[in-house]
Amino acid sequence: MEKDIDFDELEYATNRKLPNDDDELTGHIKMYSYDGVNFSYQMTCPYCGAETEGEKEMPNRPYYIKCSECETSSLVRKLKGQGSKVKRPGKDDDDDAAEAADKV
Repeated sequence: MEKDIDFDELEYATNRKLPNDDDELTGHIKMYSYDGVNFSYQMTCPYCGAETEGEKEMPNRPYYIKCSECETSSLVRKLKGQGSKVKRPGKDDDDDAAEAADKV
């Protein structure tokens, strides 16, 4: 996975645990994209525990990552209501951008 990530330029990023079919959080995924289409990822499979790393084009949700060992696909669910977009100065046009960035 790319080591020098420019977090100010990311369209999408996640770092979270992944459930298996019994809803046990046995896996993990780190995934990011600069354009919302081409993703880099590093995953511990929630089914077999294998480490998988790569890049994948995913223009639409839902996002699935396939394990290179057991070939089971893991769904990276959308986190509803668990995050918020932070406005950044220079990226947003309204006057509240600087105030929102100060709260981070």
